[in-house]
Amino acid sequence: MSSTSPRVGPLASSRASTFAARRIDIILGRVYSLVLALSTAEMALNALKQAPYLQPVLFWLTLGSVIASVIGLAISNWFLDASKIWYTLHLVTIVATLVFWQFQVIDTNHLPVDFTPWVWWGLGMASLSAGFGLSIRWSAVFITLIPIWFIFLRISPDGGSSSFGRAVQDAVYTFLISAVFTALVQMLKYRASQQDAANLETQTAAAKTASFDAIQRERIRLSAVVQQKIITALEKAATADTAAAQKEAAALASAAIQKLANYTFEEFDYREKVSVASLFNAIEVAVAEQAPIFKIDSEAIGNIQVPAGVSIAITEATMQAVTNSTMHAGGPEVNRVLIMKSNDKGLKIVIKDDGVGFWPNRIHKDRLGFRVMIVRNVESVGGHVNLQTAPGDGTSVILKWDANE
Repeated sequence: MSSTSPRVGPLASSRASTFAARRIDIILGRVYSLVLALSTAEMALNALKQAPYLQPVLFWLTLGSVIASVIGLAISNWFLDASKIWYTLHLVTIVATLVFWQFQVIDTNHLPVDFTPWVWWGLGMASLSAGFGLSIRWSAVFITLIPIWFIFLRISPDGGSSSFGRAVQDAVYTFLISAVFTALVQMLKYRASQQDAANLETQTAAAKTASFDAIQRERIRLSAVVQQKIITALEKAATADTAAAQKEAAALASAAIQKLANYTFEEFDYREKVSVASLFNAIEVAVAEQAPIFKIDSEAIGNIQVPAGVSIAITEATMQAVTNSTMHAGGPEVNRVLIMKSNDKGLKIVIKDDGVGFWPNRIHKDRLGFRVMIVRNVESVGGHVNLQTAPGDGTSVILKWDANE
């Protein structure tokens, strides 16, 4: 028998497990939005004190745009899809304020002693927004250029005519804070991506094992059928009382033995079909090993044959849904059940829990585990996926495949 294991479905290679990295983005985004709100409040208080020295239109336009970007970032991180565009918008508003600062000052001769442009209180957070919202290369550019630009502004009359040493000190402070925190976040996200890759490898191996197990179980079943035919032929030969009957029995036995030999050593064929009972047994073993917290209810009525490609896609989708429930639905107090049913028309698999649930329309575009490994993988073999969930109502993922389609 060939030792070649079945390949993972055609869409699996494009999958990226993002659970750990995505969770870090969510947590950091929410914490950062709170810190940014406090920092912006301090900046706004200093800005209001400087309002008499600045052009009213530009002052309120720049300050209002910064506050609007902070509010948008907070709403996005706490209630929407945590889009990174808001980090970029916050960065842009601060940079725009910095660039056009010279047009805000009404009269440089009337600025108070030790005047520091109010935008300085937002530079560090803007640099962090660059680190969180942009690529590593572009974030490094802004983290470096923002403090340098501020040095030239700070020593100019519009910036309070500070000494070069004081301006450098303020710029270095801004650079170090933003660079260190950005590096820590990037390192944390890198470690998370490594964990995601390890989880993906484990999950993919489980899906491969379950799919291969289903096919092996089917081959064993068919081998047993062939062996039974051999025994029947031999018994017929033993009881044959004429030469013609003995010749017929010998032919039957020879054909059965040849079929068994050819079947045992044939190369794996992805058009090969698997009984639904073998498929369910393999999935049950894989889930029991990977997620023993699941209760399993399996019933195979009839004996429909499932193509190997369909078997692999269904197995991968089931294992992904099981993993999603294990990682997202909550702790061990959550009830989880895997229900597998079939009849002569097709099969139905339900992965259900009574955990936290979520809004289906808020599945992030990076959550390829659901969009690719479940939906597109099942639909690519003619199946259907139905997701039923809401916050506080648990989650049910229903996989269906019709043998007649």
